[in-house]
Amino acid sequence: MIGVSLAVFALSLILGTWNNSFPYYYHLDEPLEVWMVIHGTTNFHHPLLMGNTTDLVTWLLGVGNEPQTVVELGRWCIAIFGAVASVAFAWVGYRYAGLAGGLASGVFVAMHPLLVEVAHYYKEDPALLMGVGLSFLAVTRFWDNPSRGNAAALGVANALAFSGKYIGIVMAALSIAVLILARPRPGRVICCFLYTALFVVAVGIINYQLVAGAGQGFHGIGREVALLGTGGKHAFLNEKYVGVFYKNSNFLILIFAGWYVLRLVLQPKERVFPEYLIAAFPLAFALMISLTPKTAERYFLPVSATVCLLAGIGLADLCRHFFLLRTWLPRRRRILYSALLAGTCVLFASPVVDCLMGFGIDTRKQLAHWIEKNVPPDAVIVQDRRVQLVAVSGKSMEQRSFSVPQQVLSNQYAADFGSVSELQSQGILYIALMVGQKYRNHPSARVKSREEFDNFVREVTETGTLLWKSESRTPQIVNPRLELYRLPEPDRID
Repeated sequence: MIGVSLAVFALSLILGTWNNSFPYYYHLDEPLEVWMVIHGTTNFHHPLLMGNTTDLVTWLLGVGNEPQTVVELGRWCIAIFGAVASVAFAWVGYRYAGLAGGLASGVFVAMHPLLVEVAHYYKEDPALLMGVGLSFLAVTRFWDNPSRGNAAALGVANALAFSGKYIGIVMAALSIAVLILARPRPGRVICCFLYTALFVVAVGIINYQLVAGAGQGFHGIGREVALLGTGGKHAFLNEKYVGVFYKNSNFLILIFAGWYVLRLVLQPKERVFPEYLIAAFPLAFALMISLTPKTAERYFLPVSATVCLLAGIGLADLCRHFFLLRTWLPRRRRILYSALLAGTCVLFASPVVDCLMGFGIDTRKQLAHWIEKNVPPDAVIVQDRRVQLVAVSGKSMEQRSFSVPQQVLSNQYAADFGSVSELQSQGILYIALMVGQKYRNHPSARVKSREEFDNFVREVTETGTLLWKSESRTPQIVNPRLELYRLPEPDRID
């Protein structure tokens, strides 16, 4: 299993770091995250495993305070968290389905398109996933051997989950259930004490700023708790997450996971309690995040990864116990297992390759190069802020990877600079739009209603000439849909 672990770790790390050097300001959250690392501060909106790890590695390597360098180092830390998570899930699969289950579980998690994409961003979700995977592994180990050492490991694993994201505290529920229900031993009270002590100590070390600024820390936790119950009304769970699940899965994963769950239901005497906890986790977690207003795909990562774990165990179990295969020789079963494993990887490969290639394609840079060659240098361009064009003359950030010779006016929305007729009267004829963005009443926006925003976009597309548009590619953070329009001269308007 050591060889499998190394292979899964390498696979996940390669996929998570491929083309991960795109500009940090493309992501809405990365500029703030890297600013806090550089300035040694935090807003306590999230726990500090991600930030403090990056800060430590930055110090150890002697990296300076250049934001792009720091964020790329942080992305490597995040990719390593994702790789450790993949290995942890592999070990859980190994404990319940042998080497075949461990290999399948680890590969499925490592190749999951959502993890591959999220591991490219300096965001905390892979840190949470690492804590979830290690907590699953610690739960299985303690159930099999409720020793003091395993109780301490359980506390540390839960501390990592909590330190990844506050919602990681839910892993403590699984641990407490196992601590209570594990087979009786004289040292149960000591195990509970060690679990609690190691959890508190590990949380305190990883998140030492929470101790120093306890008031602000509790405010951050309270901020997250306050989101529960504000997510709107759903018949069962947020339909957005249903779409996320199907988008990032495939039919073989669903078949294998379904087989395993069916076996849990039909053969309870052959199963152990942690298996039921792990199998119930995806639905329970999905219901919990459905109670909040957050709908970003990355929030669903623990659910998707756990389903991959169930699928890996299910694949190994299916090849061993499906009634039509009972007469097959072991060699034929291994061939079937290999074929099904390879087939699932092929189904994952297409979205993964699209994602990785997309990180190497920069539609903003493509637009800038087109403008430089085809738009008069004395022209004035207004843009939505997220188009991210910057003029050479007004370049204020040395780390900007491209610029244009034209004057660029930027605010939250291009519509903030006036109506189409007002722009034409000022001689401003070029407008760069980010297609599909939703209107939000941002503090810096001068457009104060969705209707005004929609009317401006509609007038530009109907009146102006489309000069350039980007192809629709994933991921959208690096390759948003952009369009460049030229308005007619004022005296040519009918």
